[in-house]
Amino acid sequence: MSEILSRQKFNKTIYEGYGTAETTPVASVNIPDRLDTREWRVQKGHRAGTVGLPLPGSSFCVVDPETLKSLPAGEDGLILAGGTQVMLGYLKDPKKWGGHYRAGWQALVQDRRQGAPG
Repeated sequence: MSEILSRQKFNKTIYEGYGTAETTPVASVNIPDRLDTREWRVQKGHRAGTVGLPLPGSSFCVVDPETLKSLPAGEDGLILAGGTQVMLGYLKDPKKWGGHYRAGWQALVQDRRQGAPG
């Protein structure tokens, strides 16, 4: 939903984010822009059409799904999430976790890209 439509329908700005059951439940969020009164400039908190920045204590990495080598910003790949919010596995079912956990990271979504910072 575009920012204009959400404002018209709900009289609120809707900020996108992303999460899965395995990231208990949020991995990233967009936040409202903020005016930095020390420098009188706007700090962008969100970018429409994105899932935002990782939560504090978390990180994302976009890798080649086969080699797990990091990819540069703007290239499609597998998104891996790491941090304290990522669960350690499924209770009494370690096989279920096998394909989702790679090299210490939680595999989130394939064929996505990481945008340039800022």
